[in-house]
Amino acid sequence: MRHTAALIAWLCLAFTAPATAEDVSSERILPGWRQADSVHVAGVEIILQDGWKTYWRAPGGNGIPPQFDFSRSENLKSASVGFPNPTIFSTFGVESIGYSGRVLFPIHIVPEDPAKPVSLNIDLAYGVCEEICIPVSAALTAVLHPGSSSGSDEIREAMTALPMTRDEAGILRVVCEVTVDGSSGEVAARIEFANLISGTPRAVFETGSEEIWVGTPSQVIEPQSVTLRAPMEYFGTGSLTLRPEDVRLTLLSAERSIDIQGCPSG
Repeated sequence: MRHTAALIAWLCLAFTAPATAEDVSSERILPGWRQADSVHVAGVEIILQDGWKTYWRAPGGNGIPPQFDFSRSENLKSASVGFPNPTIFSTFGVESIGYSGRVLFPIHIVPEDPAKPVSLNIDLAYGVCEEICIPVSAALTAVLHPGSSSGSDEIREAMTALPMTRDEAGILRVVCEVTVDGSSGEVAARIEFANLISGTPRAVFETGSEEIWVGTPSQVIEPQSVTLRAPMEYFGTGSLTLRPEDVRLTLLSAERSIDIQGCPSG
């Protein structure tokens, strides 16, 4: 719902905007390579003109996250998109999360028949902002052959910027708590690390529902733990419902992020 409202606002801005999508961004598929386990690793690259930005999976205040539609592809069983480490910036005085210059999204593709090429057709929708915002759509096509190795170095570089898992980050324990009062509530988490924490990470809660808004968390950072609390508002019908195990939590930092999918209750 929030993304729909933001998109309407963007469309209004785009109608009066002197720039066009072709002026400020371009896209392409990097065919990548077929792994020994038959998973094909490809990539989608977005290149932006100076001063323009696009958005991360959970974009923040005014952003629209990139949408990847693979439904027109052939010999495709499944596809998962990786989001490299983003940066935090301000758009119209509102904090947003995304990318500038260039971003490459690694994509792991499972073919229906590993011995055959995948006809990859991606309908890509994303937004770009400078002083104005423009919605962008593109239809990207590539044939992914089992022996392909094109674009491998660029994709591998982008994969080094993907978030760490909780095990890779040395997380010992994660506990979440959700409290609800009608259409509002709070989500809280405590994360305990095996090693000392460096820097001040920025936390992002995701609920998997566009009808649940989650605010910027407050943070208490100790040498080996982070405690987070964030307000929630529900814009659907009925009462707010959210299970802790459905919460996705990301700790963003300048170096590399940590992705925690599923947050058990205490």
